[in-house]
Formats: sequence, C-alpha cells, structure tokens
Amino acid sequence: MPGKRWTQPERESLIRQVKQGKHLPQIRIRARSQAAVNQHRQRLREAGLLGQDSKRSLRLWTMREIRSLRDYTNAYRLGATGLVRAGLLTGRSKDSISQQMRRQGLGDPRRREASRATHRLDVEEKAALAEFLRTEGSKLASAEVADKFRISPKTVTAYRRRMKLQLSWQEARNSERYRQLAEELRQKFIRRTRARWKKWRVERRRTLQKLQWRMKRRTANGKMRRCIRCGESWLELKEFFPVTKRRRRGIVTYTMSRSCRACRAQQQKP
Repeated sequence: MPGKRWTQPERESLIRQVKQGKHLPQIRIRARSQAAVNQHRQRLREAGLLGQDSKRSLRLWTMREIRSLRDYTNAYRLGATGLVRAGLLTGRSKDSISQQMRRQGLGDPRRREASRATHRLDVEEKAALAEFLRTEGSKLASAEVADKFRISPKTVTAYRRRMKLQLSWQEARNSERYRQLAEELRQKFIRRTRARWKKWRVERRRTLQKLQWRMKRRTANGKMRRCIRCGESWLELKEFFPVTKRRRRGIVTYTMSRSCRACRAQQQKP
C-alpha cells in the first residue's frame, strides 16, 4: 500500500540537507522513516534535483524483478551466486540480488540465521586481528585464528591476502587443525563408500533374484545349483555363477564357481 505523499516543504528540506553534505543517518524529516528518506532521495537524484551529486546511480527494483526473484528462489532453490551464474535477472549484480533476497526474506532460513549470528569486528577488534596476524598468529591456520576472534576462516584469509601475509602451501598443511580436518574427511569418505557398497550388494542380490524368477517362468526344468556360502539355490547358469576359462596344452576347460555372484560381490572391497 503506498504511503503518504511527500509535501513540497518536506521535499525542499530533504534537498537542502543533502546539499549540505549530510549523510542518510543525519537527515531528519518529521514523520518520515530512514527508508522513506533514502527512497525519496534516490528519486530526487534520478530527477536531477540534487545538483552535482557524486553518488552512484542506483536502479530501483521493479515488481516484475521481485516476482521473478521469488519464483527462482522458491522453485529452483538458487542463491544469489547461482542466479548470476545461470544468467537470470540480467543487469543485477550478486550483491544487489543478495541484498534484495534479505529484504524479501528469501533463501535458506539456516543461512539467514547464521548470517544474523555472525560476529562482526569493530575498529579495535580489526586492529587486534591485524596485529595478531603479524606476530603470534603468523603461522597459525586460518581456522584457529577464526576460532579465537569468533569469525569465519574466509574472513581471516581475506585479511591475510590484503596484508600480504598468506601462508605457504606447506605451512597451511603442517597445522594440527588441517590434519584433523583431513582425517575427518577421510573417515567421512570411508563411511560413504562402505554405505554405497552395502546398498549396491543388496540391490545386486535382489536383481539376481528377479532375473531368476523371470527365467524360471520361461523354463521350469532348469538345473539348480546350491551356493556353498549363502546356501541359496540358483539356476546353474553363468548369469548366477562365475565361469572361469582355462587353456592348458591346447585344451580349453570351463569351471563354474561354487559361490554365487551375490556372495562374490560380498567379497569385493571395501
């Protein structure tokens, strides 16, 4: 719903304060919020009523763009980076899209909550961080420094890059934190791999059982063979028991395994 229209005295007061060099928090218009002042100031700037204003020109979001942003984020679960990479909302930067998503309450709720809980450094903390990186923390991993100052490792890495204090490849991997992370990732990979193999083995036995059921329907007199490992009876065919071919002195022999393919799959690593 549109708000109260701006009067001529309010508009003149706003123009006068802007030309005096006042920033947005310093501008005072009676019964007008800071957001309303900022939006009307932008409209006056676009209309050329603020004189030689050095501020960059901003393009307001249209309702069509906002509706498209809602559709993309709700239907495709895309963030600001994903929208830019996909070529959607052309003419809008990643920062502009991210800011509008925050205003509209879009995106992953967990990420929004984490962003609100992020600790932002004040001037004194920034100076302390810079001094720490020059002295005691010069050889520490970014994650260890981040825990000390309650910020993200990416922030520490950005400070190091800005101050030209980046760790070398060897220094970054000699830290205890890096070794712990590498071990955690290794164990995670092992668990995922074993779970994937376990699922594949179950599906492998199920596939063989379905295949045998279909083949029995076509031929009821098929010869059966019992697996020595699982004790299950299967059709005596190469589809269910591995066959080994041997050539000796010009004579070729074929040997059928006594273990079914489902049990042989259990023996495979991991």
